Amino acid sequence: MEVLYPPDVQRLQNQTVLLNNSLTVVCNLTRVGNPPASNYSWIRKDIGRVMGTGKTLIINNIRLTDEGEYQCNANNRMQPITNDVLYGLSQSTVYINAEYGAYVREFKSNQSHNSIAVNQGETVDLLCVADGDPEPVLRVMNTTRGNESILIEIKGREAKYRIQQAQCEYDTGNYTCLADNRYNEGRQLFALLVYCKCILLN
Repeated sequence: MEVLYPPDVQRLQNQTVLLNNSLTVVCNLTRVGNPPASNYSWIRKDIGRVMGTGKTLIINNIRLTDEGEYQCNANNRMQPITNDVLYGLSQSTVYINAEYGAYVREFKSNQSHNSIAVNQGETVDLLCVADGDPEPVLRVMNTTRGNESILIEIKGREAKYRIQQAQCEYDTGNYTCLADNRYNEGRQLFALLVYCKCILLN
């Protein structure tokens, strides 16, 4: 007497892939079924779209829109001698996470980009906005004369630093926002000019 049974899909491991790279996921079986599984399909679960047929899912040039949960279906056709046809089905899901390198979106002060000139004693607010996945580490630095003096360092996508009562002899110079994650480092520069006050002598 022949025993018919469905296939069993091996549990899939979630995948992380760098943007613009390619990814291959194989739908392996821990039990092939009897008769062996003959039909495979891959479904993008959030949109219910069939992404491929066959054991292997290949996504070339990964984009952020490819991120999501995918389901592998494996089935066989079981036909007992006396009963109606039965279909065996086994499923497993994998989450595909698309990551990308850190970069600085903008580095500005008081709504000015690239550079600003202020009078001595004014307040200067430096704002750095960055992006990246994993979330980047941001550093706002004074890089005048080649030195890298860190003013603030946080993990996130936005860093603020306030210079109160700017002084021409101390605060004039170049500032850098640096965003860094495990893939790469991005930076933008900003120039600050503080006009000195004139002192009139009698």
